[in-house]
Amino acid sequence: MQFSENKLPSLVHIMKYKNIDNRLFIENRKKFVAQMKPNSIAIFRSNYEFNRNGDASMDFKQNSDFFWLCGIDQEDSFWYYIPIVLKKPTENAYS
Repeated sequence: MQFSENKLPSLVHIMKYKNIDNRLFIENRKKFVAQMKPNSIAIFRSNYEFNRNGDASMDFKQNSDFFWLCGIDQEDSFWYYIPIVLKKPTENAYS
């Protein structure tokens, strides 16, 4: 595909999905985190880009759970959630 300087394609036509509001993914993460058990972590991995043969790959399809959680449509990606609990130091904390 060739583009002239005056007629570059808009990103809307290049993007795989319509523009999705980031608040959707923020809310999805909140829902997921609210269901996690105490003292647990979550690790999500995106799908691989699978090879069909030595020089061609299959069409990439993202893991739907991974996309639902973070909206990233890229292969070989990770999403980690490791909660950090901050405790107030007590008087006897260092004795």
